Amino acid sequence: MDTRDVAVVAAVVVAFGVLSVVYSPLTGAAVAIFFGFFLVAAIRYREIRW
Repeated sequence: MDTRDVAVVAAVVVAFGVLSVVYSPLTGAAVAIFFGFFLVAAIRYREIRW
């Protein structure tokens, strides 16, 4: 993971962290982690394709 990947994951975790305070903390954390890895995988896939 490079700096850009870390920044993307951090932004997603913070965004869902705010949502988790409003809704369910456990669900918010799980969704944040899932989307974080999904975005990193998408970035990696796009870089490999190009």
